Amino acid sequence: MLDEFIWGRVSRISPEATSSSSRGYFGSRTTPEGAANVARNVRECGTQAYVMGLIGDDIAGTKLRKILEETGIRQETVRSLRHSKQLSKHESLPANNRLSAG
Repeated sequence: MLDEFIWGRVSRISPEATSSSSRGYFGSRTTPEGAANVARNVRECGTQAYVMGLIGDDIAGTKLRKILEETGIRQETVRSLRHSKQLSKHESLPANNRLSAG
């Protein structure tokens, strides 16, 4: 799984749901989640890490493969599943990390 956090200027907060309307884009950060996050943590402890599974054949899947490669995680047993989307989650955050609904 892949998490993408997007920072921007929040202009409106919906009182009915936990969503916001943003104007302006300040940046983003993409991090692995699930098994990919565990493998990254194992790798950061100084040992080899291997993952096995399927990755979507889309932009999110490409990003996840790049993160695994940059972290030094072995991917010999990872396969791209054609015409499939990688499981990912997108979260919008205010640039100043403060929300007020009033």
